[in-house]
Amino acid sequence: MTQTAAISARQILTGLHDVMASRTLAQGKLNNVVEIIGEALNSEVCSIYLLREGSLELFATRGLNADAVHVTRL
Repeated sequence: MTQTAAISARQILTGLHDVMASRTLAQGKLNNVVEIIGEALNSEVCSIYLLREGSLELFATRGLNADAVHVTRL
């Protein structure tokens, strides 16, 4: 791993630690996680899907329509 990659990974982990340690509600934490990861990877879209009742449900997104959260299922 290059030094730049190690620094980026450390920044991501620090950001995720701060989000999880915050008193923010679960949905807010998920929203912050997709922002941190999407920004770190310089990605236009970053989403979290969770398995619920046998299908994947969109729980948080950066770059997709926010109205699709908890509506979109795969």
